[in-house]
Amino acid sequence: MPFFELRDTTPESLFGTLTKRLVAHGGNLMAVQVHIPAGAVAPAHQHPNEQITYVIGGRVSYRIEDETKELQAGDSTYVPGGSEHEVTAVEDTVVVDVFTPQREDFLPSS
Repeated sequence: MPFFELRDTTPESLFGTLTKRLVAHGGNLMAVQVHIPAGAVAPAHQHPNEQITYVIGGRVSYRIEDETKELQAGDSTYVPGGSEHEVTAVEDTVVVDVFTPQREDFLPSS
């Protein structure tokens, strides 16, 4: 299926306080929209997937390994596979995370 509509997706909990929506996937690529409420944390974690995060709105403190930077709307970052990373929302934030290969744990169960 080449087209995906956000209205057809269901928000799912991520790390307890964040919500994610799978917005597109296919082949080796996946895009996920994530809402991070102010003060919420995506705790330190890692996965083998490469990841790009693009900030749609809001501000986050984003740590990759030993480097931390505050990102705002229009900013992005690249997380190499296997790198530990952590995100804290400075204010209500929406990001789009792109993964390759797809995160099997984010795919809908069939």
